[in-house]
Amino acid sequence: MSAEIDGLTVRFGETVAVDDASLYITTGERFAVMGPSGSGKSSLLRAVAGLEHVDSGTIAIDGVDMTTRATHLRPIGLMFQEYALFPHLSVEGNIAYGLKMQNMPKAEAGRVVARMLGIAGLSGFENRDIS
Repeated sequence: MSAEIDGLTVRFGETVAVDDASLYITTGERFAVMGPSGSGKSSLLRAVAGLEHVDSGTIAIDGVDMTTRATHLRPIGLMFQEYALFPHLSVEGNIAYGLKMQNMPKAEAGRVVARMLGIAGLSGFENRDIS
């Protein structure tokens, strides 16, 4: 899945949270959004996920414009920095939740979860309580 953000601006009243941001992420590429507190990282990610109104610019995934598409119709998952985990689910359950919501077959979701745990260096923590 590739993603292209072009000229994205997000405002909260007079405050510009994201100012004319552009980036292109190719299929299979890993990336990180970094910056100091208040620099617009979360606002950018929330806009891509459809949780913030975009004042200008576009968001495309695999060439399809997602800028005004409803949040639940975007192939995007977003894990918030705090208070985003389900305390009643294991580490594996939290990671698999979005895949389950997309109706991914259980065996395929298991492979994706295992791969993500490996990437994060958390293999072996699947059944661990998150608290």
